Amino acid sequence: MGLGSLIAFAAWSGVSVLWSVAPDRTWTECNRVITYCLVLVLALAVGASLRRGVRVVTEGLLVVCLAVTVYALGQKLVPGLHLGGVFTLDQTGVVQRLQEPLGYWNALALLLAMAVPAALSVVVDRTRPDPVRLAASTAIVAMLLTIGFTYSRGGVLALLVALALTMMLSGAWLRCLMWLAAVAIAAAPVLVVGLASHRLTAAVSGLGARERAGGELAVVLGACVTLLVLGGRQANQARAERRRVSGGGSSRRARSGRRHGVDGRGGGGDRRGTLAPGAERDRVTRVVELHHHAHHQRR
Repeated sequence: MGLGSLIAFAAWSGVSVLWSVAPDRTWTECNRVITYCLVLVLALAVGASLRRGVRVVTEGLLVVCLAVTVYALGQKLVPGLHLGGVFTLDQTGVVQRLQEPLGYWNALALLLAMAVPAALSVVVDRTRPDPVRLAASTAIVAMLLTIGFTYSRGGVLALLVALALTMMLSGAWLRCLMWLAAVAIAAAPVLVVGLASHRLTAAVSGLGARERAGGELAVVLGACVTLLVLGGRQANQARAERRRVSGGGSSRRARSGRRHGVDGRGGGGDRRGTLAPGAERDRVTRVVELHHHAHHQRR
């Protein structure tokens, strides 16, 4: 359905050249949409041909979006960073909103709005190693900040819709909600400081002033991410401890049942358990012996 809708949009963009007031620009946008269609077809083909296609595509999307996030957010944190003739992070325009490396703030926000649910799926996946899950949670914080600093209302709306759909379809909505609350709490102070700083939001602000404000913002970000990681590690350790204690209790009950001739694998709701095969044979033998003894006494 998504591919069909995108193809229909590309076709409509091509047809609209007939009445466009700027046919050359309309044709350029049509080519852009056709490129999106080709990329999506390629992604679907790769996903269908691989054994774990969905997971591979998700991880690939995260890697690309994380690189975009680092580049974009670096324009706020370290705007003076540059490599002669290769790149520079001093790229904010007259309005201090993030738009590079895509050149359009709405496009940047929408791209990361698609990446946040993918990162959230990694965070709530308990089959993955804990360090990977924590790294994904910090990536979500960076993406949320980048979306906020684009000032894109459409991007925020798309993010909310994507997260709502993710929670409804994930089957683990409570876990998703808990982690979302954690990353939102970690991102909120940084976003407030960044939006409240005149040096980072003013239309005309010198590079030196933005570098100092970016350093202060980086300190706040580092503190919030550290608290998030520490809290996540404590939660993971507590969960592992509960599982260990629960597993130890089950093992002790099974050993106790075997010592008393009770099979610990019996029904979960029956406290008496079931007799093990050896105990059952002993009981039958004793009943037979008692029966013979009573019979001889009557004779």
